[in-house]
Amino acid sequence: MQEGRQIHRSSHALLDDLSDLSSDANSAKDLFDALKAEDCLVFAHIGGRYADIKMAHDLRIERSVEVHSDWGTFEWLVHDAMEQGYRVGILANSDGHKGRHGASHPGASLFGAYGGLSCLLAKDLSRSAIFEALRQRHHYATTGCRMLLDVQAHFDSDAQLFQNDPQLGPSDTSPVRSAIMGDIVQADDESVELRVHAVASAPIERIEIRNRLTVLETWRPYADHELGRRIRVIWEGSEYRGRGRQTVWDGGCSLTDNRFERIVPINQWNLDKQIVQTGPASLAWSALTTGGFGGFDAWLADG
Repeated sequence: MQEGRQIHRSSHALLDDLSDLSSDANSAKDLFDALKAEDCLVFAHIGGRYADIKMAHDLRIERSVEVHSDWGTFEWLVHDAMEQGYRVGILANSDGHKGRHGASHPGASLFGAYGGLSCLLAKDLSRSAIFEALRQRHHYATTGCRMLLDVQAHFDSDAQLFQNDPQLGPSDTSPVRSAIMGDIVQADDESVELRVHAVASAPIERIEIRNRLTVLETWRPYADHELGRRIRVIWEGSEYRGRGRQTVWDGGCSLTDNRFERIVPINQWNLDKQIVQTGPASLAWSALTTGGFGGFDAWLADG
């Protein structure tokens, strides 16, 4: 939280000045050891290289993981954390190497996604309030859209809100009747009311309610007949957890006894990847994903 602290590099490979070589941390475990007395926070980050949270994790300073950036979408990092019993929040960032934070288009490059954003539920815009929001996991991530999301739990009787993660040791508690995202609570009620308020920049396709890795319910704000003559084609995923994760989806499609009236691409961020209508009833495209998804909506002449 304080400025002017020692930098712990993973390598001096591109640096001529080796005067601080002894401060290098060549693994995540070495970094956690070097920072154990510091007032700081760290986050598992993917980027070009593979972050293995199963190999090293320190709950004291690693409170969240990054699941999206220009490099792609990495929800498997949350899965890994939950399989290990870790309690982590979720963040997303740009990392587009172009200096356009919050507007990070991949362009014609190895990046396969639009840069992400994190929303922090901080009391104010001070450094201490921002660090507290990060420590308490009072935040959420998006893949670039500026969605407003409010998730709360409401209890019929008093629940106990922990001021710190009890996995770190004894923690003060206070009675509450509601909790927000990131809070750690213990309740005796047989059931809890979960309230989700989402305001998106585009129509919502679905909302999934999960208990760790289990999908409890999927809510869709429309019925099948409301889709009319529109169909959606989606491709998604990544080949590999490391740098070579690009999955190529080059292909095409054609209709029989029908025609395309309109095509709208989805997540077509790379300038050199296009969806082209080659005839009244045919499409061709080049596309790639790096963990996220892309595709198109098509309106057909005959639904």
